[in-house]
Amino acid sequence: PRSGDEIDGLDEAAATGALVFHSGTVHDRDGAVRTAGGRVLSVVGRGPDLATAASAASSAADLIHAAGLQRRSDIAAGETAGRANLRPPMPTGSFAR
Repeated sequence: PRSGDEIDGLDEAAATGALVFHSGTVHDRDGAVRTAGGRVLSVVGRGPDLATAASAASSAADLIHAAGLQRRSDIAAGETAGRANLRPPMPTGSFAR
């Protein structure tokens, strides 16, 4: 998208439990979130397995709208192909028990 376009649906996407990370956004003086160029957002779904998390991310991303929005659906496609029941790894480091 071009810079300055308003982004709608962020609250709705977050309400699904997805994580929405901003990288190319700004808040205008009225509090609206607007595009600032580049890759604007990343949406991360969560679930008990990879396929569920990918589906949750896609569903949440469907709720986000901006003029000229382009969406990549290939990022997790290779990881989920044939591995629908793969469980995420256990955390490592100080969080592992």
